[in-house]
Amino acid sequence: MKKALYSSLFVFTILSSTLFGQWQNKSFTFQGNLRQYRIYVPAIYNAANPVPLVLTLHGLGDNMTNFSGIGMNLIADTANFIVICPQALTDAVVGSSAWHSGAGQFGYYPNAAINDVAFMNALIDSTSAQYSINSKSYLLYGF
Repeated sequence: MKKALYSSLFVFTILSSTLFGQWQNKSFTFQGNLRQYRIYVPAIYNAANPVPLVLTLHGLGDNMTNFSGIGMNLIADTANFIVICPQALTDAVVGSSAWHSGAGQFGYYPNAAINDVAFMNALIDSTSAQYSINSKSYLLYGF
């Protein structure tokens, strides 16, 4: 019985790792800040066929780990696209993560000195250098 159970778990592990991709945590230094992100490459990805790239941006105070759980990876497994979930930097005044989106309140704009647009461009360039990306199909998704 134990042998059959272990064999079944082994086969399931092999099948699940070939049927579904896995989230990976990555980072690089950009404009003096350590920038982190999560990337999901579906198991059906084939470098011979360029795929879309979807960037998902978490909301104010959220984080990349939590937001990567919204299920975009499940869609990527069948629709064949790469998902990136970057992490916003913590704003000292707000005390939580915030994108420099240009939105503010009472004359204060979180992370105003951070160039998140340039960071997104660097993230796209870096991913495009590692994977076969269809440059006509970028998508930005966020809350």
